[in-house]
Amino acid sequence: MHRCIERLYFQVFAMLSLTTSALFVLLSITASLPTSSAATADVITQGQILNNTQTLVSSGGDFELGFFAPGLPNSFYVGIWYKKISIRTVVWVANRDRPAVTCTSNSSCALTINSYGNLVIVDANGASVNISSIAAGRRTSAKLLDSSNLELRDSATGELLWESFDYLTDTFLPGMKIGFDLTTGKVWNLTAWKSPQDPSPGEYHDVLDPNGSTEFLLLRRSEKYWTSGPWTGDVFLYVPEIKTNGVYNFSFFTNKTQSYFFYTTLNNTPILSRFVLDVSGKLQTYSWVENVQKWVLFWEQPRQQCDLYNYCSAYSDCDQTQFPYCNCLMGFRPSSESDWAVRNWTSGCVRNKALECGNKDGFILMSNVSLPINPKTLVVQSADQCRSACLNNCSCSGYSYSDRCWVWFNGLYNVRKGDVVGGDLYLRLAASDVKIYQDAINNNSSSSDSGNKSKLALAVVLPIGLSILFISTIAGCFIWRRKRKQEGNSVPSLDLLQFDLSAKNSTGEVWDADLPLFSLASVSAATHNFISANKLGQGGFGPVYKVKVIL
Repeated sequence: MHRCIERLYFQVFAMLSLTTSALFVLLSITASLPTSSAATADVITQGQILNNTQTLVSSGGDFELGFFAPGLPNSFYVGIWYKKISIRTVVWVANRDRPAVTCTSNSSCALTINSYGNLVIVDANGASVNISSIAAGRRTSAKLLDSSNLELRDSATGELLWESFDYLTDTFLPGMKIGFDLTTGKVWNLTAWKSPQDPSPGEYHDVLDPNGSTEFLLLRRSEKYWTSGPWTGDVFLYVPEIKTNGVYNFSFFTNKTQSYFFYTTLNNTPILSRFVLDVSGKLQTYSWVENVQKWVLFWEQPRQQCDLYNYCSAYSDCDQTQFPYCNCLMGFRPSSESDWAVRNWTSGCVRNKALECGNKDGFILMSNVSLPINPKTLVVQSADQCRSACLNNCSCSGYSYSDRCWVWFNGLYNVRKGDVVGGDLYLRLAASDVKIYQDAINNNSSSSDSGNKSKLALAVVLPIGLSILFISTIAGCFIWRRKRKQEGNSVPSLDLLQFDLSAKNSTGEVWDADLPLFSLASVSAATHNFISANKLGQGGFGPVYKVKVIL
Protein backbone atom coordinates (compact mmCIF):
# COMPACT_ATOMS: atom_id res chain seq x y z
CA MET A 1 0.00 0.00 0.00
CA HIS A 2 2.81 2.36 0.91
CA ARG A 3 4.56 1.77 -2.46
CA CYS A 4 1.32 2.53 -4.31
CA ILE A 5 0.90 5.79 -2.44
CA GLU A 6 4.49 6.77 -3.20
CA ARG A 7 4.06 5.94 -6.91
CA LEU A 8 0.87 7.99 -6.99
CA TYR A 9 2.64 10.85 -5.24
CA PHE A 10 5.47 11.04 -7.78
CA GLN A 11 3.04 10.91 -10.71
CA VAL A 12 1.05 13.78 -9.25
CA PHE A 13 4.25 15.63 -8.35
CA ALA A 14 5.50 15.44 -11.96
CA MET A 15 2.26 16.79 -13.37
CA LEU A 16 1.56 19.62 -10.96
CA SER A 17 2.76 23.15 -11.66
CA LEU A 18 3.96 25.68 -9.06
CA THR A 19 0.58 27.26 -8.56
CA THR A 20 -0.37 27.91 -4.99
CA SER A 21 -3.28 25.47 -5.22
CA ALA A 22 -1.01 22.74 -6.57
CA LEU A 23 1.44 23.29 -3.77
CA PHE A 24 -1.40 23.03 -1.30
CA VAL A 25 -2.39 19.69 -2.86
CA LEU A 26 1.23 18.61 -2.63
CA LEU A 27 1.30 19.51 1.04
CA SER A 28 -1.93 17.61 1.67
CA ILE A 29 -0.71 14.47 -0.12
CA THR A 30 2.71 14.41 1.52
CA ALA A 31 1.16 15.02 4.92
CA SER A 32 -0.80 11.79 4.48
CA LEU A 33 2.34 9.71 3.91
CA PRO A 34 3.79 7.56 6.68
CA THR A 35 6.40 9.06 8.99
CA SER A 36 9.24 7.84 6.76
CA SER A 37 8.35 10.67 4.36
CA ALA A 38 9.02 13.32 6.97
CA ALA A 39 12.43 14.97 7.12
CA THR A 40 14.80 13.14 9.43
CA ALA A 41 17.93 14.16 11.33
CA ASP A 42 19.86 16.79 9.36
CA VAL A 43 18.55 16.20 5.80
CA ILE A 44 15.38 16.93 3.89
CA THR A 45 14.99 15.32 0.47
CA GLN A 46 12.66 15.94 -2.43
CA GLY A 47 9.25 14.61 -1.48
CA GLN A 48 9.73 15.09 2.25
CA ILE A 49 8.29 17.83 4.40
CA LEU A 50 9.26 19.60 7.59
CA ASN A 51 6.17 20.97 9.30
CA ASN A 52 6.17 23.74 11.87
CA THR A 53 6.35 21.29 14.77
CA GLN A 54 9.46 19.54 13.44
CA THR A 55 13.12 20.55 13.13
CA LEU A 56 16.37 19.54 11.47
CA VAL A 57 19.39 19.16 13.75
CA SER A 58 22.97 19.18 12.45
CA SER A 59 24.90 15.95 12.90
CA GLY A 60 26.98 17.30 15.79
CA GLY A 61 23.95 18.82 17.48
CA ASP A 62 25.28 22.39 17.21
CA PHE A 63 22.49 24.00 15.18
CA GLU A 64 18.78 23.48 14.61
CA LEU A 65 16.47 24.53 11.75
CA GLY A 66 12.75 25.01 12.07
CA PHE A 67 9.84 27.43 12.26
CA PHE A 68 9.81 30.18 14.87
CA ALA A 69 7.69 33.21 15.75
CA PRO A 70 9.83 36.08 17.11
CA GLY A 71 6.93 38.08 18.49
CA LEU A 72 4.82 39.64 15.76
CA PRO A 73 1.31 38.16 15.56
CA ASN A 74 0.66 35.72 12.70
CA SER A 75 4.27 35.87 11.50
CA PHE A 76 6.24 32.64 11.27
CA TYR A 77 9.72 32.27 9.87
CA VAL A 78 12.09 29.46 9.00
CA GLY A 79 15.34 30.02 10.82
CA ILE A 80 18.52 28.44 12.14
CA TRP A 81 19.54 28.80 15.78
CA TYR A 82 21.99 27.37 18.30
CA LYS A 83 20.85 23.99 19.59
CA LYS A 84 22.97 23.48 22.72
CA ILE A 85 22.33 26.73 24.59
CA SER A 86 19.34 27.64 26.74
CA ILE A 87 18.49 30.94 25.00
CA ARG A 88 17.19 30.60 21.46
CA THR A 89 19.55 32.71 19.37
CA VAL A 90 18.67 32.87 15.68
CA VAL A 91 21.62 33.23 13.30
CA TRP A 92 19.83 32.98 9.94
CA VAL A 93 16.31 33.62 8.63
CA ALA A 94 15.10 32.12 5.35
CA ASN A 95 12.01 34.24 4.66
CA ARG A 96 12.72 37.50 6.47
CA ASP A 97 10.94 39.49 3.73
CA ARG A 98 7.84 37.28 3.61
CA PRO A 99 6.68 35.64 6.84
CA ALA A 100 4.22 32.79 6.72
CA VAL A 101 1.09 34.37 8.14
CA THR A 102 -1.37 31.46 8.46
CA CYS A 103 0.63 29.04 10.58
CA THR A 104 -0.72 27.78 13.89
CA SER A 105 0.64 25.59 16.65
CA ASN A 106 -0.31 22.48 14.66
CA SER A 107 1.31 21.30 11.43
CA SER A 108 -0.36 23.81 9.09
CA CYS A 109 2.91 25.13 7.58
CA ALA A 110 5.73 23.18 6.01
CA LEU A 111 9.17 23.42 4.45
CA THR A 112 9.64 21.17 1.43
CA ILE A 113 11.49 20.82 -1.89
CA ASN A 114 9.34 21.38 -4.98
CA SER A 115 9.50 19.70 -8.39
CA TYR A 116 12.18 22.14 -9.60
CA GLY A 117 14.42 21.19 -6.72
CA ASN A 118 13.93 24.44 -4.81
CA LEU A 119 13.31 24.87 -1.10
CA VAL A 120 9.87 26.40 -0.50
CA ILE A 121 7.65 27.27 2.46
CA VAL A 122 3.95 26.47 2.11
CA ASP A 123 1.33 27.76 4.56
CA ALA A 124 -2.16 26.49 5.40
CA ASN A 125 -3.76 28.49 2.58
CA GLY A 126 -1.39 27.11 -0.03
CA ALA A 127 0.64 30.32 -0.30
CA SER A 128 4.30 29.59 -0.96
CA VAL A 129 7.60 31.39 -0.48
CA ASN A 130 10.66 30.33 -2.45
CA ILE A 131 13.84 30.14 -0.37
CA SER A 132 16.19 28.97 -3.11
CA SER A 133 15.96 29.70 -6.82
CA ILE A 134 17.99 27.31 -8.94
CA ALA A 135 17.25 27.60 -12.65
CA ALA A 136 17.03 24.00 -13.85
CA GLY A 137 14.77 21.36 -12.37
CA ARG A 138 16.83 18.75 -10.53
CA ARG A 139 16.39 16.16 -7.87
CA THR A 140 17.90 17.75 -4.78
CA SER A 141 18.30 17.43 -1.04
CA ALA A 142 19.12 19.95 1.68
CA LYS A 143 21.42 19.35 4.64
CA LEU A 144 22.07 21.40 7.78
CA LEU A 145 25.76 21.46 8.70
CA ASP A 146 27.45 22.01 12.07
CA SER A 147 28.72 25.35 10.71
CA SER A 148 25.05 26.48 10.54
CA ASN A 149 25.19 26.43 6.73
CA LEU A 150 22.17 24.96 4.95
CA GLU A 151 23.31 23.41 1.67
CA LEU A 152 21.14 22.41 -1.29
CA ARG A 153 22.90 19.84 -3.50
CA ASP A 154 22.17 17.74 -6.56
CA SER A 155 21.19 14.33 -5.18
CA ALA A 156 22.96 12.49 -8.00
CA THR A 157 26.21 14.44 -8.44
CA GLY A 158 26.57 16.15 -5.07
CA GLU A 159 27.05 19.52 -6.82
CA LEU A 160 26.42 22.48 -4.54
CA LEU A 161 23.52 24.45 -6.03
CA TRP A 162 22.62 26.85 -3.23
CA GLU A 163 23.71 27.62 0.37
CA SER A 164 22.43 29.84 3.14
CA PHE A 165 25.93 31.31 3.65
CA ASP A 166 25.34 33.25 0.42
CA TYR A 167 22.35 35.01 1.99
CA LEU A 168 23.43 36.33 5.38
CA THR A 169 21.08 38.02 7.79
CA ASP A 170 22.49 39.87 10.82
CA THR A 171 25.04 37.32 12.11
CA PHE A 172 28.64 36.67 11.03
CA LEU A 173 29.95 33.21 11.98
CA PRO A 174 33.14 31.29 11.17
CA GLY A 175 33.11 30.21 7.53
CA MET A 176 30.81 33.02 6.38
CA LYS A 177 32.05 35.73 4.01
CA ILE A 178 31.59 39.47 3.84
CA GLY A 179 32.52 40.81 0.42
CA PHE A 180 31.47 40.38 -3.20
CA ASP A 181 31.89 38.29 -6.35
CA LEU A 182 32.17 40.36 -9.52
CA THR A 183 31.48 37.36 -11.78
CA THR A 184 28.25 36.14 -10.21
CA GLY A 185 27.15 39.47 -8.78
CA LYS A 186 26.83 38.00 -5.30
CA VAL A 187 27.22 40.38 -2.38
CA TRP A 188 27.83 38.96 1.08
CA ASN A 189 26.83 41.46 3.74
CA LEU A 190 25.01 41.73 7.06
CA THR A 191 21.66 43.46 7.43
CA ALA A 192 20.25 44.21 10.87
CA TRP A 193 16.78 43.15 11.95
CA LYS A 194 14.14 45.85 11.81
CA SER A 195 13.43 45.35 15.52
CA PRO A 196 14.09 42.64 18.11
CA GLN A 197 10.68 41.13 17.23
CA ASP A 198 10.87 41.71 13.47
CA PRO A 199 13.61 39.99 11.42
CA SER A 200 12.72 41.84 8.23
CA PRO A 201 15.61 43.95 6.86
CA GLY A 202 16.40 47.02 8.97
CA GLU A 203 18.19 50.22 7.96
CA TYR A 204 21.76 49.18 8.86
CA HIS A 205 24.10 47.17 6.64
CA ASP A 206 27.67 45.96 7.07
CA VAL A 207 29.51 45.65 3.76
CA LEU A 208 33.00 45.43 2.34
CA ASP A 209 33.82 48.73 0.64
CA PRO A 210 32.72 48.27 -3.00
CA ASN A 211 35.30 50.84 -4.14
CA GLY A 212 38.11 48.38 -3.58
CA SER A 213 39.51 49.31 -0.16
CA THR A 214 39.95 46.61 2.46
CA GLU A 215 37.62 48.09 5.07
CA PHE A 216 34.22 47.31 6.49
CA LEU A 217 31.59 49.99 6.12
CA LEU A 218 28.45 50.34 8.17
CA LEU A 219 25.73 51.94 6.08
CA ARG A 220 22.62 53.57 7.43
CA ARG A 221 20.30 53.12 4.52
CA SER A 222 22.79 54.06 1.79
CA GLU A 223 24.88 56.58 3.76
CA LYS A 224 28.22 55.73 5.34
CA TYR A 225 27.78 55.47 9.09
CA TRP A 226 31.03 53.92 10.39
CA THR A 227 34.24 52.43 9.04
CA SER A 228 36.69 49.89 10.41
CA GLY A 229 39.56 51.45 8.51
CA PRO A 230 41.66 49.44 6.05
CA TRP A 231 42.97 45.98 6.86
CA THR A 232 46.71 46.10 7.54
CA GLY A 233 47.25 42.36 7.30
CA ASP A 234 46.83 41.89 11.03
CA VAL A 235 44.33 44.49 12.28
CA PHE A 236 41.81 47.02 11.05
CA LEU A 237 43.30 50.51 11.30
CA TYR A 238 40.54 52.05 13.45
CA VAL A 239 39.67 48.96 15.51
CA PRO A 240 43.05 47.40 16.34
CA GLU A 241 41.46 45.43 19.18
CA ILE A 242 39.76 43.18 16.61
CA LYS A 243 42.62 41.13 15.24
CA THR A 244 43.98 37.68 14.75
CA ASN A 245 44.51 36.27 18.25
CA GLY A 246 44.19 33.12 20.29
CA VAL A 247 40.48 32.87 19.49
CA TYR A 248 40.01 34.19 15.95
CA ASN A 249 41.99 33.95 12.75
CA PHE A 250 40.92 36.70 10.34
CA SER A 251 41.77 36.47 6.65
CA PHE A 252 41.24 38.61 3.57
CA PHE A 253 41.00 37.02 0.14
CA THR A 254 41.07 38.89 -3.14
CA ASN A 255 41.62 38.15 -6.81
CA LYS A 256 40.32 39.55 -10.09
CA THR A 257 36.74 38.49 -9.41
CA GLN A 258 36.31 38.11 -5.65
CA SER A 259 37.14 40.05 -2.51
CA TYR A 260 35.96 39.00 0.93
CA PHE A 261 36.79 38.65 4.61
CA PHE A 262 36.23 35.52 6.62
CA TYR A 263 37.39 34.16 9.92
CA THR A 264 37.87 30.87 11.67
CA THR A 265 38.17 29.84 15.30
CA LEU A 266 41.05 27.73 16.52
CA ASN A 267 40.21 24.06 16.94
CA ASN A 268 41.12 24.01 20.61
CA THR A 269 39.04 27.08 21.44
CA PRO A 270 35.99 26.18 23.54
CA ILE A 271 34.53 29.69 23.29
CA LEU A 272 31.17 30.05 21.53
CA SER A 273 31.01 33.53 20.00
CA ARG A 274 29.35 35.47 17.21
CA PHE A 275 29.44 38.84 15.48
CA VAL A 276 26.04 40.46 15.05
CA LEU A 277 24.78 43.72 13.54
CA ASP A 278 22.35 45.04 16.15
CA VAL A 279 19.07 46.78 15.34
CA SER A 280 20.62 50.02 16.68
CA GLY A 281 23.42 49.93 14.09
CA LYS A 282 26.20 48.58 16.31
CA LEU A 283 28.49 45.78 15.20
CA GLN A 284 28.88 43.62 18.30
CA THR A 285 30.72 40.53 19.45
CA TYR A 286 29.15 38.22 22.02
CA SER A 287 30.50 35.17 23.81
CA TRP A 288 28.40 32.55 25.54
CA VAL A 289 29.25 32.15 29.23
CA GLU A 290 28.11 28.73 30.32
CA ASN A 291 28.15 29.19 34.08
CA VAL A 292 25.76 32.16 33.91
CA GLN A 293 23.85 30.89 30.87
CA LYS A 294 23.90 34.14 28.93
CA TRP A 295 25.55 35.98 26.06
CA VAL A 296 28.11 38.52 27.26
CA LEU A 297 28.99 41.55 25.12
CA PHE A 298 32.74 42.18 24.98
CA TRP A 299 33.15 44.46 21.94
CA GLU A 300 31.06 46.87 19.88
CA GLN A 301 31.44 49.72 17.41
CA PRO A 302 30.52 52.52 17.08
CA ARG A 303 30.53 53.34 20.80
CA GLN A 304 30.38 57.15 20.76
CA GLN A 305 29.91 60.15 18.47
CA CYS A 306 33.56 60.44 17.49
CA ASP A 307 33.42 56.87 16.12
CA LEU A 308 30.81 57.86 13.54
CA TYR A 309 31.82 58.41 9.95
CA ASN A 310 32.79 62.03 9.21
CA TYR A 311 31.17 63.29 12.41
CA CYS A 312 33.11 66.58 12.45
CA SER A 313 33.50 66.87 8.64
CA ALA A 314 36.60 67.94 6.72
CA TYR A 315 39.86 69.21 8.28
CA SER A 316 38.69 68.92 11.86
CA ASP A 317 39.36 66.61 14.75
CA CYS A 318 37.01 64.97 17.22
CA ASP A 319 37.93 64.69 20.89
CA GLN A 320 35.42 62.92 23.12
CA THR A 321 37.27 64.06 26.27
CA GLN A 322 36.34 67.72 25.80
CA PHE A 323 33.37 69.81 24.75
CA PRO A 324 32.62 70.75 22.08
CA TYR A 325 33.91 67.57 20.51
CA CYS A 326 34.82 69.11 17.15
CA ASN A 327 37.64 71.58 16.48
CA CYS A 328 39.41 72.72 13.33
CA LEU A 329 42.91 71.39 12.72
CA MET A 330 45.91 73.69 13.09
CA GLY A 331 45.97 76.15 10.18
CA PHE A 332 42.23 75.83 9.53
CA ARG A 333 39.10 77.75 10.53
CA PRO A 334 35.36 76.93 10.43
CA SER A 335 33.89 77.13 6.97
CA SER A 336 30.76 78.64 8.51
CA GLU A 337 31.16 80.41 11.85
CA SER A 338 27.38 80.60 12.26
CA ASP A 339 26.98 76.84 11.79
CA TRP A 340 29.73 76.04 14.25
CA ALA A 341 28.26 78.46 16.79
CA VAL A 342 25.17 76.22 16.99
CA ARG A 343 27.21 72.98 16.99
CA ASN A 344 26.50 72.21 13.33
CA TRP A 345 29.80 70.89 12.02
CA THR A 346 28.66 69.56 8.66
CA SER A 347 30.36 72.37 6.72
CA GLY A 348 33.77 71.43 8.12
CA CYS A 349 36.85 73.66 8.07
CA VAL A 350 38.90 75.48 5.44
CA ARG A 351 42.54 76.56 5.29
CA ASN A 352 43.65 79.88 6.71
CA LYS A 353 46.12 80.17 3.83
CA ALA A 354 46.18 78.27 0.56
CA LEU A 355 48.98 75.83 -0.15
CA GLU A 356 51.81 77.20 -2.28
CA CYS A 357 52.79 73.73 -3.56
CA GLY A 358 56.28 72.36 -3.91
CA ASN A 359 58.96 72.96 -1.31
CA LYS A 360 57.31 76.19 -0.14
CA ASP A 361 54.90 74.15 1.99
CA GLY A 362 55.70 72.32 5.19
CA PHE A 363 54.28 69.90 7.73
CA ILE A 364 53.12 70.08 11.34
CA LEU A 365 53.27 66.91 13.41
CA MET A 366 50.08 65.73 15.11
CA SER A 367 51.07 62.97 17.51
CA ASN A 368 48.93 60.10 18.76
CA VAL A 369 45.83 60.74 16.66
CA SER A 370 43.50 58.33 14.94
CA LEU A 371 44.56 58.62 11.32
CA PRO A 372 42.09 59.96 8.73
CA ILE A 373 39.91 57.68 6.65
CA ASN A 374 40.59 56.78 3.00
CA PRO A 375 44.41 56.62 3.01
CA LYS A 376 46.34 55.73 -0.12
CA THR A 377 49.34 53.44 0.21
CA LEU A 378 52.59 54.35 -1.56
CA VAL A 379 55.54 52.02 -2.02
CA VAL A 380 58.60 53.89 -0.71
CA GLN A 381 61.76 53.01 1.15
CA SER A 382 61.88 55.63 3.88
CA ALA A 383 60.01 58.35 5.75
CA ASP A 384 61.82 61.02 3.71
CA GLN A 385 60.58 59.47 0.47
CA CYS A 386 57.06 59.40 1.86
CA ARG A 387 57.33 63.09 2.80
CA SER A 388 58.69 64.02 -0.64
CA ALA A 389 55.95 62.07 -2.41
CA CYS A 390 53.31 64.07 -0.55
CA LEU A 391 55.12 67.39 -0.97
CA ASN A 392 55.42 66.90 -4.73
CA ASN A 393 51.67 66.43 -5.16
CA CYS A 394 49.66 69.61 -4.63
CA SER A 395 46.54 67.56 -3.77
CA CYS A 396 48.25 65.78 -0.88
CA SER A 397 46.93 67.00 2.48
CA GLY A 398 49.16 64.96 4.77
CA TYR A 399 51.07 61.74 5.27
CA SER A 400 51.95 59.16 7.89
CA TYR A 401 54.85 56.73 7.91
CA SER A 402 55.52 53.77 10.17
CA ASP A 403 56.13 50.49 8.38
CA ARG A 404 54.37 51.84 5.29
CA CYS A 405 53.61 55.17 3.63
CA TRP A 406 50.06 56.48 3.80
CA VAL A 407 49.03 59.71 2.10
CA TRP A 408 45.73 61.58 1.95
CA PHE A 409 44.40 63.63 -0.95
CA ASN A 410 41.92 66.52 -1.09
CA GLY A 411 40.65 66.24 2.45
CA LEU A 412 41.19 64.83 5.93
CA TYR A 413 38.22 63.20 7.64
CA ASN A 414 37.68 61.39 10.94
CA VAL A 415 40.82 62.58 12.71
CA ARG A 416 40.42 61.69 16.38
CA LYS A 417 42.24 62.92 19.47
CA GLY A 418 41.90 62.24 23.17
CA ASP A 419 41.17 58.70 24.29
CA VAL A 420 42.74 56.98 21.29
CA VAL A 421 45.88 54.99 20.64
CA GLY A 422 46.88 56.33 17.25
CA GLY A 423 49.78 57.30 15.08
CA ASP A 424 51.64 60.35 13.84
CA LEU A 425 50.00 62.50 11.18
CA TYR A 426 52.06 65.10 9.31
CA LEU A 427 49.61 67.84 8.37
CA ARG A 428 50.51 69.89 5.31
CA LEU A 429 50.31 73.68 5.65
CA ALA A 430 51.53 76.76 3.81
CA ALA A 431 55.06 77.72 4.88
CA SER A 432 53.85 80.89 6.64
CA ASP A 433 51.37 78.87 8.70
CA VAL A 434 54.04 76.33 9.55
CA LYS A 435 56.23 79.14 10.97
CA ILE A 436 53.33 80.54 13.01
CA TYR A 437 52.60 77.24 14.61
CA GLN A 438 56.24 76.35 15.14
CA ASP A 439 56.74 79.69 16.93
CA ALA A 440 53.66 79.00 19.03
CA ILE A 441 54.98 75.57 19.91
CA ASN A 442 58.41 77.03 20.78
CA ASN A 443 56.81 79.73 22.96
CA ASN A 444 54.75 77.13 24.71
CA SER A 445 57.88 75.08 25.15
CA SER A 446 59.76 78.07 26.64
CA SER A 447 56.87 78.89 28.92
CA SER A 448 56.73 75.28 29.85
CA ASP A 449 60.48 75.25 30.59
CA SER A 450 60.16 78.37 32.78
CA GLY A 451 57.20 76.90 34.47
CA ASN A 452 59.05 73.66 34.96
CA LYS A 453 62.02 75.51 36.53
CA SER A 454 59.69 77.37 38.89
CA LYS A 455 57.98 74.14 39.72
CA LEU A 456 61.37 72.51 40.31
CA ALA A 457 62.51 75.33 42.65
CA LEU A 458 59.22 75.18 44.49
CA ALA A 459 59.51 71.43 44.70
CA VAL A 460 62.95 71.77 46.36
CA VAL A 461 62.34 74.79 48.64
CA LEU A 462 58.88 73.94 49.85
CA PRO A 463 59.76 70.58 51.44
CA ILE A 464 62.83 72.12 53.13
CA GLY A 465 60.80 75.01 54.55
CA LEU A 466 58.08 72.69 55.73
CA SER A 467 60.67 70.44 57.35
CA ILE A 468 62.24 73.38 59.24
CA LEU A 469 58.81 74.59 60.34
CA PHE A 470 57.90 71.11 61.50
CA ILE A 471 61.13 70.65 63.48
CA SER A 472 60.80 74.12 65.03
CA THR A 473 57.24 73.42 66.05
CA ILE A 474 58.17 70.11 67.66
CA ALA A 475 61.13 71.72 69.48
CA GLY A 476 58.98 74.62 70.70
CA CYS A 477 56.35 72.24 72.00
CA PHE A 478 59.01 70.21 73.80
CA ILE A 479 60.56 73.31 75.43
CA TRP A 480 57.13 74.63 76.44
CA ARG A 481 56.12 71.34 78.02
CA ARG A 482 59.44 71.08 79.85
CA LYS A 483 59.13 74.63 81.18
CA ARG A 484 55.60 73.96 82.37
CA LYS A 485 56.82 70.84 84.10
CA GLN A 486 59.66 72.74 85.77
CA GLU A 487 57.27 75.46 86.88
CA GLY A 488 54.97 72.85 88.33
CA ASN A 489 57.84 71.24 90.17
CA SER A 490 59.06 74.64 91.43
CA VAL A 491 55.93 75.22 93.52
CA PRO A 492 57.67 75.26 96.94
CA SER A 493 56.88 72.95 99.84
CA LEU A 494 57.08 75.88 102.21
CA ASP A 495 58.82 75.57 105.56
CA LEU A 496 55.99 75.86 107.98
CA LEU A 497 58.35 77.24 110.62
CA GLN A 498 59.27 80.16 108.33
CA PHE A 499 55.98 80.58 106.48
CA ASP A 500 55.45 84.03 105.01
CA LEU A 501 52.11 84.97 103.50
CA SER A 502 53.95 87.35 101.18
CA ALA A 503 56.27 84.64 99.83
CA LYS A 504 57.07 84.97 96.12
CA ASN A 505 58.23 82.47 93.53
CA SER A 506 61.30 82.78 91.31
CA THR A 507 59.48 85.01 88.81
CA GLY A 508 58.37 87.46 91.49
CA GLU A 509 54.78 86.29 91.56
CA VAL A 510 53.08 86.00 94.96
CA TRP A 511 51.97 82.47 95.73
CA ASP A 512 48.33 81.89 96.31
CA ALA A 513 48.08 81.73 100.12
CA ASP A 514 44.63 80.18 100.06
CA LEU A 515 46.12 76.72 99.80
CA PRO A 516 49.80 76.72 100.77
CA LEU A 517 51.84 73.55 100.58
CA PHE A 518 54.24 72.44 103.34
CA SER A 519 56.88 69.75 103.54
CA LEU A 520 56.34 66.77 105.82
CA ALA A 521 59.62 67.51 107.61
CA SER A 522 58.55 71.06 108.55
CA VAL A 523 55.13 69.88 109.76
CA SER A 524 56.75 67.10 111.84
CA ALA A 525 59.22 69.55 113.39
CA ALA A 526 56.49 72.08 114.18
CA THR A 527 54.36 69.48 116.01
CA HIS A 528 57.31 67.79 117.75
CA ASN A 529 56.71 64.62 115.77
CA PHE A 530 52.95 64.78 116.26
CA ILE A 531 53.10 64.31 120.05
CA SER A 532 49.82 63.98 121.94
CA ALA A 533 50.58 67.11 123.99
CA ASN A 534 50.26 69.20 120.84
CA LYS A 535 47.06 67.51 119.68
CA LEU A 536 44.11 69.86 119.81
CA GLY A 537 41.39 67.46 118.76
CA GLN A 538 39.94 65.18 116.07
CA GLY A 539 37.91 66.32 113.07
CA GLY A 540 36.31 64.80 110.00
CA PHE A 541 39.56 65.20 108.11
CA GLY A 542 41.79 63.75 110.87
CA PRO A 543 43.69 65.00 113.98
CA VAL A 544 44.49 68.69 114.51
CA TYR A 545 47.82 69.78 116.06
CA LYS A 546 49.13 73.05 117.35
CA VAL A 547 52.43 74.14 115.86
CA LYS A 548 55.25 76.34 116.88
CA VAL A 549 55.96 78.93 114.14
CA ILE A 550 58.96 81.16 114.14
CA LEU A 551 57.95 84.62 112.91
